[in-house]
Amino acid sequence: MAKWFCLIDDKQFGPFEPAKLKQLADAGTLSPRHKVRREDMAQWLEANKVQGLFQPARTHAVPTHSAEGVTRLPPTAPQSRTQENASDDNSSGTVARRHRQQPQSSDNPISQSREKEEPEGMGQATKVVFAICVAITIFVFGVFVGSIAFHNPSEAINSGAVTAQLDKADQRQQADEQPRADEEAEQERQTDAQAGRKAKEVEKVAQKEQTTVSKGDDARLAVPGQSEVYVCVTESAFSRFVELAVAKDYLGMAEMELAGQVFTVPSGTKVKVIGRGFLKREVRVMEGQHIGGSGFVPQEFVTM
Repeated sequence: MAKWFCLIDDKQFGPFEPAKLKQLADAGTLSPRHKVRREDMAQWLEANKVQGLFQPARTHAVPTHSAEGVTRLPPTAPQSRTQENASDDNSSGTVARRHRQQPQSSDNPISQSREKEEPEGMGQATKVVFAICVAITIFVFGVFVGSIAFHNPSEAINSGAVTAQLDKADQRQQADEQPRADEEAEQERQTDAQAGRKAKEVEKVAQKEQTTVSKGDDARLAVPGQSEVYVCVTESAFSRFVELAVAKDYLGMAEMELAGQVFTVPSGTKVKVIGRGFLKREVRVMEGQHIGGSGFVPQEFVTM
């Protein structure tokens, strides 16, 4: 006799005898929307298309397989079916009635599959209970800590006093730092004012001379009554002075005003060579050289 397989919720169960398949249909485990197939079939069929599986009174019974081929049970009236069931205990009707009278056996693979899915729901319930227990534990711990703080107010007062002392120390430190910052700002303002006054003086002298610079001339200048004169000004000593000279492309300062002054120039510092109000060239002076404001300066002191 050919056996049957059923496909329920994308899971295959079987093989079952035709009588067992009928039992599953009568018990409601196998519904018309599920699919079944005989072991010699290649494709699945809807269960409601199998004759005699869900409507025994109007359709044929579940087909059985014999050595000669597939046979179908003819439809019978309810009375004739009752007599047939009485004479043949192995028929599917007798098996179906026994199945309805008796509870579903534990060897049903479909029931076992559904019972295996129940522990997942139990696991979720366990997680919920565990989360509730954790929340209760945290709440109880918070109440316990709060009660300790309430019964020991001196500790809270001491901590507040320490915080107040730290705040006062920060305020005193800020008060001490403020005067120093004000002094530094005042010194910067005085320096800027002094540099501004020097720049104004230089600008006045430049307005008197109004002489155009010839950048291509040699740095050595001939002065009446003297052989040669070099007047060098460093950016560190006369920053405003040099900026004015670069901006206007000329320098209106008489060379005699710088006569007698000596400047120490670091190595590689850019300086301006001045003579009788002419800004001649930007040069670099070697380290440690003292350049006088008047008189002859050897050439090795000035590198063009």
